[in-house]
Amino acid sequence: VMAENGCQEPWWDVSEAHQADINSCHAAHSGLVATGAGDRTVRLWRISKQGLKELETSPLKGHSYGVNQVRFSCFGTLVASVSTDGTAVVWDVRSGDELCTFFSPSGYGLRTCSIS
Repeated sequence: VMAENGCQEPWWDVSEAHQADINSCHAAHSGLVATGAGDRTVRLWRISKQGLKELETSPLKGHSYGVNQVRFSCFGTLVASVSTDGTAVVWDVRSGDELCTFFSPSGYGLRTCSIS
């Protein structure tokens, strides 16, 4: 969106939805966006011409510390998140259900993830 002064303005702002810094963002080919933040939540959004609209299943809650990274599966039906709490969680995007949780054997926090 172009402002009157010719500067580019963001057409969405998800920062107010989270209660802490957003640490990760990932877009799926299906038109969804996931954000993970220090507030221990993953939020899911649908891209539209009006901007981003949060899905009804959002936020996804299950981490006990901040979320460091989020990643969609190749078809956008699953989203993985990792946290400083040492867990990796796989979520069902449609239902918001926590499908499985993996625990770091060392107990150390997890920083990155990938899912296919």
